[in-house]
Amino acid sequence: MENIIIVGNVNLDIVAGPIHNWPEWGTEINVNNGEIRIGGSAGNTAIALSELNLSSSIISIVGNDLLGTAFKNKFSEMGIDTGNLEIRNGKTAFSIGITHKEDGERVFFTNEGVMNTIDLDFLTEKLEKIGNSHILFSGVNLLPGLKDPKFKNLLKKLNSKNTIYLDPGWPVEGWEHFRTHLLDILENVHYFLPNEAEFLSLMKNSKLERAIDEYNDRFNNKAIIKMGSRGSLLLEDGIKTFNKTTSSDYVVDTIGAGDSFNAGILYSSARSKNIDFKIANEISRKWIEGKFRDIILL
Repeated sequence: MENIIIVGNVNLDIVAGPIHNWPEWGTEINVNNGEIRIGGSAGNTAIALSELNLSSSIISIVGNDLLGTAFKNKFSEMGIDTGNLEIRNGKTAFSIGITHKEDGERVFFTNEGVMNTIDLDFLTEKLEKIGNSHILFSGVNLLPGLKDPKFKNLLKKLNSKNTIYLDPGWPVEGWEHFRTHLLDILENVHYFLPNEAEFLSLMKNSKLERAIDEYNDRFNNKAIIKMGSRGSLLLEDGIKTFNKTTSSDYVVDTIGAGDSFNAGILYSSARSKNIDFKIANEISRKWIEGKFRDIILL
């Protein structure tokens, strides 16, 4: 089994809802549920992998506050390698997620805290000598080092010695600049892991079939498009393969679902070099049904 390294955001998640409609400014509404838990794209993926009895290593930064220390200790207890999870002076990032009753969707309010110090020098120091590993870059939408134009050069160095995965996330600054950056670096990625909305926004096309054709014309790498309860779509060598999932009748919330799906992709790829969508779907379904809550709740 090859090593798994996860580069991305680790933060506190405050999840509340569900709500039917957004309240007017200056008013207040009650929500039925509220949770405080370990979160962030990298954190969620590492936790899901630990439940598959597979250790991973996190490369990220947390603050020198109670949260940062608690996160690092909790990850270590789970068997997650925290040697490259640095504690720096400042506050740990947090994200507030509000869920929506009608469709299970959500919106986030994020403060990056010390994560905004994750620059390209930090990433290069941690990664440039890595080989024979599966490396997932998540939180590309948030971390400055992953949005640096020269990040492409680091990916080139890593590409020949490792298997590279990239989950883009939704850009807080909008798609205009982010699209250009992603299109520039994707040729150095083996597996691109967007959700459907991210994929359509990247390709600047509202029609999935057309967006897929444009992607296949431009890139030779594999893409796995996450489509929620409908399943996922694998693009490989110009061929589309739809992978259906079993829907759940008991969805607690969908925050972290894509991250746990990524864990299943990494697990099967590192174990056998083949993607097992059954594992990815199963771990994601367990996540949205709240079966990880005892682990992630604070």
